[in-house]
Amino acid sequence: MIMTRVTNIGYAWQRGNPSTKTLRQSTPDRFDDLVRRRKGYTGMKKQRYGFIYGCLLIILCQTAAAWSQQAPSEMPPANVAGKWTLFCNDPNGTTSAKYLDLKQEGTNIKGHFKGPYQSGGVEGTINEHHLVVRTKTRGVLVFRGRVDGPLVNGVVQGNTFNGTFHDRGGTGTFQGQRTQ
Repeated sequence: MIMTRVTNIGYAWQRGNPSTKTLRQSTPDRFDDLVRRRKGYTGMKKQRYGFIYGCLLIILCQTAAAWSQQAPSEMPPANVAGKWTLFCNDPNGTTSAKYLDLKQEGTNIKGHFKGPYQSGGVEGTINEHHLVVRTKTRGVLVFRGRVDGPLVNGVVQGNTFNGTFHDRGGTGTFQGQRTQ
């Protein structure tokens, strides 16, 4: 499309729309709008809104990511090192006593397990009051529960360990007491 300047006040279409045989004259502002529409320009206003919406989307994503991150635990893990006796209600309906001898390095737990029919090593973790211990035996047992006791120098000195345990037969409950 070729445009020629007719006068100081307007423009004319030399070769325009074939259905329009007449020469159009318009002000420069209206002509600029027509050219923008014909060339597919959406205008500065839409570009500005797109930029603003993009910035808001980035801010929203960063805020959501910051909220989803958990703050690190402020409380140190409970002290569970020592010997424990666990009085268990087994999945088959019987009761039994099981024994743990635990050593603790920060949040990592290692030690020894002795039960009525098997014995072997253990490993696990503690997060504040939540203790998980897994036996390294033929029939694996996983003990999960809460450790409670007095607070000494900001650290819980675990005296009781209560929760559930899982073995091949199902889920049982236990109440544990520190013996040493």
